[in-house]
Amino acid sequence: MKMKFPCSSAFGSILPVLAIAACSICAPSLAHDPLRDQHDQHGDVAVEHLLAASNRTDLAAVRTLILSFRETGDDRWLDHAWSLLEPAIESGSVNPETLITAAFVAQSRHEFAYALELIRKALAINNINNEAWLLLASIRLVRGESDAAAEACRRLHKVPPLILLTCKARVALAGGDQREALTRMLSVLNAVDGQHLPADLLAWSYSVVGDLAAAANERPQAVNLYRRSLALAERTQVRAALVDVLLSEAQYEEAGWALDAGAPAMPLVIRRLIVAKRLNRMSDFEPLLAKVRNEFDAWRSRGDWLHAREMTRFYLDVAERPAIARQLSLINISLQQEPEDLRLERRTRPLLL
Repeated sequence: MKMKFPCSSAFGSILPVLAIAACSICAPSLAHDPLRDQHDQHGDVAVEHLLAASNRTDLAAVRTLILSFRETGDDRWLDHAWSLLEPAIESGSVNPETLITAAFVAQSRHEFAYALELIRKALAINNINNEAWLLLASIRLVRGESDAAAEACRRLHKVPPLILLTCKARVALAGGDQREALTRMLSVLNAVDGQHLPADLLAWSYSVVGDLAAAANERPQAVNLYRRSLALAERTQVRAALVDVLLSEAQYEEAGWALDAGAPAMPLVIRRLIVAKRLNRMSDFEPLLAKVRNEFDAWRSRGDWLHAREMTRFYLDVAERPAIARQLSLINISLQQEPEDLRLERRTRPLLL
């Protein structure tokens, strides 16, 4: 099966794909980028140098590209990563690490069935593969399959307790006792405070606990946890979650400052327009507003739903087109069912009554 693009038990082997367990962010690709001119200044030149130096499936190079995707939210990094991975994947001669890395790229593009196929191949080679189980748990959660995600967490083998507990906390976030999970995770994080743990691991855990705090309406605590996560590793989805909490508290200036520190990724672009609308400053953003509206209208006309979540937010909170927002929320919920997606669907239910 070919990707549709336009979009080990050892502790050290887990760290490069903690993003796999943390989130499945979707941001603008080459064909989904209303801010392409801003991305080009740092993206394509660096990629050209990286690809020129790599004539093989170099996982270090691929993961550098994935890291850039996580930091900037620009899907073109994923496109370039796939250009390195595709020859090996298509040849059928790959190791579990390559399969899992390719699966991460696939799930980031909503190619969930293909991602699961790649994970199954990796587990067929070695079913004690913690990277595979973490990614499997993440995909199951995106699809709203909490029981299957919990089983994947249980299959983790000899991992540090913080990884196991964070995996379980994500399951609780999707449908368990969130306050109990929040209390437990805060206790664990306090216990490891000061220990020399990898930044990626701590950043992931802080972001998940931030999600738990936000779900439990402990918003000041959520803000603090998200900021601690971002201080360790810049991640577009975490910054978007931070901004959402600030918006819910009507802290619009603070939300704007948080956005200033992030990349021009689609989820943050939409939130910048929301902040501008709340502050009655839309006149400062008319060119950006027109550009985003034109992009989204074009995607709707051709049935391109890769960014249905961001499109829902735009038509709900910026353009105020309730019928379109409701339609998009239903499309989005058919693709992914993380807490944010469920909240969007609930928000659009009464719009057409």
